[in-house]
Amino acid sequence: MLRWRIAANTFRRISGMLGVLLFGLAWSSVPARAQGGPATSPEHPSHVWTGPDGNPLPFKSEEELLEFMRTAKMGSLKIVGSGINLPRTAILEKDGVRMKVIFRDVDEQKDIFRGAAGTTEMFFRDSYLFEVAAFELSRLLGLDFVPPAILRKYASQNGSIQVWVENAMDDAGRMRKKINPPDQERWKQGLRQMHAWDALIYNIDRNFGNILYGPDWKFWSIDHTRAFRRYYELKDPRLVTGCDRTFWEKLHSVDDETLRAHLKPYLQKYEIDGLLKRRQLLVALLQKLIDEQGEDKVLFTLW
Repeated sequence: MLRWRIAANTFRRISGMLGVLLFGLAWSSVPARAQGGPATSPEHPSHVWTGPDGNPLPFKSEEELLEFMRTAKMGSLKIVGSGINLPRTAILEKDGVRMKVIFRDVDEQKDIFRGAAGTTEMFFRDSYLFEVAAFELSRLLGLDFVPPAILRKYASQNGSIQVWVENAMDDAGRMRKKINPPDQERWKQGLRQMHAWDALIYNIDRNFGNILYGPDWKFWSIDHTRAFRRYYELKDPRLVTGCDRTFWEKLHSVDDETLRAHLKPYLQKYEIDGLLKRRQLLVALLQKLIDEQGEDKVLFTLW
């Protein structure tokens, strides 16, 4: 059984690495906080979100936006045209303000999962809880590319809602239309930060459809229901070449207990343990790159 598990994990890692390498080449009882309260105040400016009517939403801070997400009336759900778990969208409305969100309720767990491509994974978990975990963790680590997400019920169904990025284009659409970003260097930096992020959270579902660009070419990372694996190893470490400076500083300064406290409502103990181990490995890897190449070649300011 042990040999079979090691072989399966090796095959999974090789398959994932090949997929992301091709992706890179193509680019050249829950606490109040779990219901949407802030994990910590982000150091980057709040993004100006747009409603379904095309007008800017009036929120002056991310905290105001999260409060709206918790308390606004939620309209009926509509199936989105893509996504393996059939995510659905809805309109939140309160005091004349309307916001589009995506609702996810997948919550699947299997001791052994066999994928369509013949891959096998132990302790498989696919959960809406990870969407909120990704958002909370991104805030703790100073990142600004995971749209705000909170836990929320629709009727009697538990799930999560996340802000819909209006007028966005995914990377599949960008390539199909043969559109190049106007700022190539910033675009490459976004890709490098994404690889560091995915390595940390062990995201096995990165693909051309869950990298988004807003009308201003702001980079967004979505679809984290298959992240946060238990593994004590980095996801595709060879793809990690650098990261944002604030992210690097937060990897050092945010202590284990803070991470556990903020992620406990969404992750199981073994998933948090895996994340903390990968944090150590990512810091060591990035430090090695800095020692070899110099800080300016590895660290950059993305936000």
